[in-house]
Amino acid sequence: MVTATLLNTSPYIDLPYHLIGWLGWLGLAAVLFWGLRKKIQWISSKKFWTVFLVILAFAIILPLFFGIKLSWQSSLPLPNITRESSSPVIMILSAIPWMLAAGILGFWPAVVIGFMTGLVTALWNTHNLFTPLETATLALLLSFALRQNYRSRIFQWMRRPIGAAVAVAFISVPVYLLTTFFGTNGTLAARLDYAFTQSWMMLLVNAAQIIFAGFVLDLALVTKSKYWIQQKSYVPSPYETGLQEKVFYIALPIIFVLLLTLAIADWVVAGKAAEKMLESRLKSMAEMAAENIPSLIDTGQGLLLDMVDSHLPMDMPDTAQVFLKDKLRSMPFFTQFFLFDLTGAPLTGYPESDLSQYVLTPEELAGVQLALNGVLIQSYVIAPVEGENSAQLAYIAAIPDEYGLAKGVISARTNLGMNLFSQPALLALQEIQTAGGEGVILDGQNRILYHSNPSLVLTTYQGEVPENSDYYEDTSGTGTRRMVYACISEAKDWKILLSLPASTTQELSLQIAVPLLAISILISIGAYLLLRFMVGRLAKSLVQLATQADEISKGSLDQKISINGVDEVGRLSAAFEQMRTSLKSRLDELDVLLDVSKGVASNFEIGKTSAHLLKACLSYGADSARLILKNGYSFGFDEETISYSAGSEADEYSELDKLLIDQMGTDKVLVIPSKPRIRRIGSIKGPIPSAVVAMTLADESTDYGMLWIAYAEPHRFYDEEIHFLNTIAGQAVLAISNSSLFMNAEVGKKRLEAVLSSTPEPVLVVGESGKLLMANEAAENVAGLIEASNDKGHLVAWIKSTEFIDFLNGNRDKVNKTGEISIDGKIFEISISPVKVENAVVGTVCVLRDITEFRDMEKMKSDFVATVSHDLRAPMGIVRGYATMLQMVGELNEQQKEYANKMVNDLDLIDQMVDKLLDLGRIESGSVLQVEKIAPMDLFDEVMKVLQPLATQRKVQIMRELTIAQNLEIEADKALLQQALYNLLDNAIKFSPLSGKIALRLQVNPENVVFEIQDHGPGIAPLDIDKIFDKFSRNGSKDNGSLKGSGLGLSIVKSIAERHHGKVWAVSTLGKGSTFFLQVPISQPVRTEKEIAS
Repeated sequence: MVTATLLNTSPYIDLPYHLIGWLGWLGLAAVLFWGLRKKIQWISSKKFWTVFLVILAFAIILPLFFGIKLSWQSSLPLPNITRESSSPVIMILSAIPWMLAAGILGFWPAVVIGFMTGLVTALWNTHNLFTPLETATLALLLSFALRQNYRSRIFQWMRRPIGAAVAVAFISVPVYLLTTFFGTNGTLAARLDYAFTQSWMMLLVNAAQIIFAGFVLDLALVTKSKYWIQQKSYVPSPYETGLQEKVFYIALPIIFVLLLTLAIADWVVAGKAAEKMLESRLKSMAEMAAENIPSLIDTGQGLLLDMVDSHLPMDMPDTAQVFLKDKLRSMPFFTQFFLFDLTGAPLTGYPESDLSQYVLTPEELAGVQLALNGVLIQSYVIAPVEGENSAQLAYIAAIPDEYGLAKGVISARTNLGMNLFSQPALLALQEIQTAGGEGVILDGQNRILYHSNPSLVLTTYQGEVPENSDYYEDTSGTGTRRMVYACISEAKDWKILLSLPASTTQELSLQIAVPLLAISILISIGAYLLLRFMVGRLAKSLVQLATQADEISKGSLDQKISINGVDEVGRLSAAFEQMRTSLKSRLDELDVLLDVSKGVASNFEIGKTSAHLLKACLSYGADSARLILKNGYSFGFDEETISYSAGSEADEYSELDKLLIDQMGTDKVLVIPSKPRIRRIGSIKGPIPSAVVAMTLADESTDYGMLWIAYAEPHRFYDEEIHFLNTIAGQAVLAISNSSLFMNAEVGKKRLEAVLSSTPEPVLVVGESGKLLMANEAAENVAGLIEASNDKGHLVAWIKSTEFIDFLNGNRDKVNKTGEISIDGKIFEISISPVKVENAVVGTVCVLRDITEFRDMEKMKSDFVATVSHDLRAPMGIVRGYATMLQMVGELNEQQKEYANKMVNDLDLIDQMVDKLLDLGRIESGSVLQVEKIAPMDLFDEVMKVLQPLATQRKVQIMRELTIAQNLEIEADKALLQQALYNLLDNAIKFSPLSGKIALRLQVNPENVVFEIQDHGPGIAPLDIDKIFDKFSRNGSKDNGSLKGSGLGLSIVKSIAERHHGKVWAVSTLGKGSTFFLQVPISQPVRTEKEIAS
């Protein structure tokens, strides 16, 4: 049932009922403060206190609202407390505040808020003083769970609200059992019984509240909030630090849970057994008492009827009184008699003869009338005699006359507590009373006939009375639980109820459970101590192994590992010892191999490296070792077979060399383990070893020889030794190969040095870093090129010429680059080529050629040509003038005119040649370019405009293709670039057939432009295309033999392109035409002062 609030209940708290309860409360408080002792620290942050007060307000409000009331009918009130038990209520939001405080604020805020939540819960819900401490303790435990920084998976899960909630819910079981024990009134057995049997519902209620809060917070993703606790680093969990700790942290909780479960189960089983024993006892006593009650009634009625048949003297009262007296003495069953006459008037009685003393009850008065009316015998229950604790039985019988009619009535009484026939039943009831219980006899109307309290006799029984005989549990008026057995007669007119307090069952349960629990605890403690002892011994062995493993990992392999037993630890120790010896053996082998590798790497002479190899072969205890080389010539020896040996008897075994080589054949390894088998390989005159192993020394292409070792004593070869010797053999092959390569390299070096020394041109080898590696004598003699080193071990040290270094750095990545540099006033042509090893450039070879004289001669030639060209202009002009005036002198015939025209045309060709020579001289002189911004398309247009008459004359169509870069401008010398385009287009027109076509295109690239001129002339032969840009070179095509030229046009184009830091090239196909390309940078590089000055 859902309840909106608890405010409709009265707030109160039950204080502990005895000193033990107060001691338990104070003990729990002390444990709480002890756990919180190091977690209390003052925080002055305003934000912290704001959040704290907000959560504290919710901690007061939420435990009072939104609850679920459970219909739990089997719970009992506290023992000896006269108060009805209340149904438990789950306040589903009550745990959220202190769980939030644990994750956001810290330990002590969570404890304070938890205590406040528990206080509100105690006032309106549980009414238990322990509730605030319980909730505060759980808040502290939850804080530890959320704020721990262990790295294992279970602790990672516990850092989540739901994980911490589940863990705390489990831990709360012993906490609530203890608090219930201390908060319960009654004996030790009563408190244990109530704690073990009646606290589970409250445990489920609190667990539901905690787990629901954890689920809500986990679902709300509070761990992603920046306010939630975030661990920056993680440490190993306690059970990860050692084997003993792992056993302790795993076994101890399991043992505790098992003990708690065993204690509860022991108590439940003991309680059931005690209950069965008590039921059996009560049943037997009740049945024994019940057997006597019906016989008591029947006996009284029979005795009274016998008296009626004895002819009572009704007419003589005195005689009748004597008769009654005699009967009372002879039959010790009744306590009183009284006679009534036919009218119902009293006659006499005994021991009281006066009716005023023998007071009739209403039942008896009615019974007398019934007897006079013919009812033969009757029995009634009447009030007890004053001071007695049992009722009286009244018997009334009619006294018949000779006709069978009632002539009178006799009344007899007996005391139930004093009657001999009821004594067995009363003894049973008294025994129950002595045991602390209660025995009651009831009649059919549930009136009490016998009770230890006289005031309750003939009152209605207030407890539960079953319909049939049964054993059941009931609560007394004081709130104490009691066990009741009811024995009901078949006629249901008599009922005997025997009850014992539940404490009797609890005491009996305690007597049964304590020895078993004590034995279980002792066995658990013994098992745990035995486990600790065994694990301790195991851990000691493992720690020792771990320590030795650490030493092994550090390289300490000399200490032997002791092996105790053949169990798992013994086998592990044996494995570690085997690993140690194996590692030591491997390390020794590696040391030997390292020494061999150092020896092989440090020296390339086979004679020196063989000493390291043979020494390594003797490391396994061999007596002798020999290294045989088949081709000694390759190592600079005069003999074909060379041998090296080590060991005491190595030289005496030398006659085995050839025999073993012949025996090896194509095998890589030969093992001969005995002398008889060694004798079989051939005739041996000298001493014979006891065991021999030989390895072939060969690579994929070359068989170098053999390495073999010998033992003077019998020896067994293991795989490890063979593997080691194979490794040595591999090192030997490497050493032999290196030695051979070294010898070949030395020979090649000597040859190269001889070649370089005999070369008259300066030759230098420069490394990638710019360091001078080699230079011949001619290079050393070049003044200003290199600087000699002071180190006598090196011929040269560094390059001195800065022009050489600049050229090298600027063209290192180019293949076969040629150029000119100036060194100390001389001009050298330099040619560089990269040195590549496996496609990687490792250096550069530089060859210099002194061209100072050639350049001087070229300058003289240029000066001469310029002078001659200039001096020819005057006589050429005179000759032209006379040639043109011949027609003025007189009429010339056709032949004379032809001769005159030829003279003029040839003079024009000579004049053009002179102009081109002068232009070429001006370009090659290195005069500074007149750089300006020009449009490439404008250049095309201007050249086309100049040459259009020539094209029209030859009926050649010039087509300029459009380009997207109409507004592009480049930096160039307009006159020179226009001259280059003029020469290219002039050639294209000249070599184009009549009515041919010429295409002009402009390619625009990110850093340059390319002028493209395509014609459809005869084309250029492949052999001639590389020469057309040389001076005085002409196309060798016969188809254009009639065209004359100076052979300088394309040379001028090339010079102009190079002056602009560009280039020119041609692509041609014979019979289809040619395409010339002129590439010019868009921007000209800035010239340095040095370049301008030069």
